[in-house]
Amino acid sequence: MPVLILHMKEMTIVTVGDLRTLAERVLAEVKPPRAKRAGATVLALHGELGAGKTSFVQVLAKLLGVEQSVTSPTFVVMRMYPTAGPCDFSTLVHIDAYRVESPDEMRVIGLVDVLREPANLVCIEWAERIKDDIPPDALHVTFTHDPHSPNGSSRTVTYG
Repeated sequence: MPVLILHMKEMTIVTVGDLRTLAERVLAEVKPPRAKRAGATVLALHGELGAGKTSFVQVLAKLLGVEQSVTSPTFVVMRMYPTAGPCDFSTLVHIDAYRVESPDEMRVIGLVDVLREPANLVCIEWAERIKDDIPPDALHVTFTHDPHSPNGSSRTVTYG
């Protein structure tokens, strides 16, 4: 059986401008052929509290032309935002699985239907908490605090 070797990319994030560059690179990664598949495009976001997952989704939303204020869906689990302008996705779906305690919670919010829609870009914070629901072709983005940066302002991000 052939072995699939994924090439992870790495970037250091210090400023909001760096976060924008990361979001642009990730969007370039998920453009066709990934965006032409049968289901949604999924970004599985990993990292401890305060690592930058929600900030990343906020910057991504701006690039997609989302006009609403994007906030963490920690207590409601999922928020959906229509996109505007020229992009491959009509809806940005933001999920925060931090408080998810059972797979039934994902069924109740309709995750299966959300993942079936090819026009959806689905960003899942704390994706490891619902790992059985994450499609195998999801793009994983991991945010790690740099312990050597002044004031903890630097993050290392790997994706692929």
